[in-house]
Amino acid sequence: VSQLLASPVLYTDLNYSINNLSISANVENKYSLYVGLVLAVSSSIFIGSSFILKKKGLLQLASKGFTRAGQGGHSYLKEWLWWVGLLSSSIN
Repeated sequence: VSQLLASPVLYTDLNYSINNLSISANVENKYSLYVGLVLAVSSSIFIGSSFILKKKGLLQLASKGFTRAGQGGHSYLKEWLWWVGLLSSSIN
């Protein structure tokens, strides 16, 4: 029967391991939170800036007198600023 009982050293090591595990889990959760926040904010910035770039390209075409895309025009395909906006939105 005495062989089945675990030694107190084993219990001490187990408690030490559990404490270290919970501390490392807390650090990992904080790290994951910051990484998630950075990704969310940067994604919002990229999406917003790509929308602005595409809109500026369309406004440049409208100021030059080209037919708007909503009226059947395809001149926006020749505007480099519109392409920059489109490609920057596809990177996200």
